[in-house]
Amino acid sequence: MSKNIGVADALKCDRGGRALYKFDWKGNESPRAGRVQSVRLILSLLSAKMSNLRAQKRRAPSLRAKNESISSHSPRKNVEAVPFNMATKNKVWSRVWVREKCTYHKIVAGDLCVSRLGVNPKCIHVLTLDNTIRIEGDEVTAVDANHCPGAVMLIFALSIGKTVLHTGDFRANPAMESYPLFWNTDIHTIYLDTTYCNSRYDFPTQDQSLEMALSLLRQKKMALEKVGKKFSSVLIVCGTYTIGKEKFFLGMARRVGCSVWACPEKDKVLQAVEGRSFSHAPAQSCQLHVVPMRDLSIDKLKSYLESLHGTFTEVVAFKPSGWENGKNSTVEKDNVTIHGIPYSEHSSFSELVRFVNFLKPKQVVPTVGISGGIKAVQKYFPCPLVCKEEIGSQSKVTDYYSIQNRQQMSAVT
Repeated sequence: MSKNIGVADALKCDRGGRALYKFDWKGNESPRAGRVQSVRLILSLLSAKMSNLRAQKRRAPSLRAKNESISSHSPRKNVEAVPFNMATKNKVWSRVWVREKCTYHKIVAGDLCVSRLGVNPKCIHVLTLDNTIRIEGDEVTAVDANHCPGAVMLIFALSIGKTVLHTGDFRANPAMESYPLFWNTDIHTIYLDTTYCNSRYDFPTQDQSLEMALSLLRQKKMALEKVGKKFSSVLIVCGTYTIGKEKFFLGMARRVGCSVWACPEKDKVLQAVEGRSFSHAPAQSCQLHVVPMRDLSIDKLKSYLESLHGTFTEVVAFKPSGWENGKNSTVEKDNVTIHGIPYSEHSSFSELVRFVNFLKPKQVVPTVGISGGIKAVQKYFPCPLVCKEEIGSQSKVTDYYSIQNRQQMSAVT
């Protein structure tokens, strides 16, 4: 099982003298103008100074174990006679020194930088989670970010004695409080994913959000059985982005006991993330279909249902997004129902506050604009929230690296 994360050598790969990484993730739930520049610069900083490590043998990614997989090739299962699997008790997290194994949904057997961004494989340098590397006297460690597959947080231990944490996109959770590196390091500055940094975004945990969706399906199943209909006549649809929501729809499929079919766009990503295809089997043989989030409308779903030529009689669709928090949104017309579920791969407000309180940094730099401004949330945090423009971020990080053959960039975020 591979725990490796790919990082591209942006300087060597850039054909036009500009930074290579201009990400436009369709999976983002909000604009990331500042974040894009941040990721681009950090990747450049890392890769530009890894030339002295090229003599080391690259660790080849191992084949991903197919743990608890759901076969997309199996016929639709009969789930009429049994209720959906009930949720297991929530784990009680404690401050332990032993890290859990990387869970199945975090393993990327292929490399998305190659398959989706078209990066030359020769320009990929492999970093291993929790393994510290040294770059000209400074240390860099990648740790699991609990976001989409392959996402990491980067911890920079600078030779001047300060430690900087850049979360990137992440979802904070209590398990992070057992990371040994966080216990043994005093973080000076956190560059924090503040996508939902507002007290109104205090949505449920991912497990709770999944249970909300399953509860709705149980209600639908019971309602159908009362009138003598079968639950297998219902097409379950889950909206996703280019990458993300894998835990949601795969968890739903396991609990319902059905197979998954993904549209070609999503299947390309799943082949890299899950190591297998979800579109080889006929769509009619799978009860749960994964489609782009933009296709979750009454008209589009009605047309989609008709394209399956009577295999299913109605659609129950789910829109998992943190922006659905507090809306209780359900749209129903004819034989199509769309439920909004407050599910996110970004931190809720209370999770952000707890994470910062645990690490107790000297300052926090938001990487996403905060609704109402920094002053609206400052009272909830134990340290100052500082705009990147106010601290001269460029000199705080990039001055420690002599970046050659690259145009000067604005402040790192």
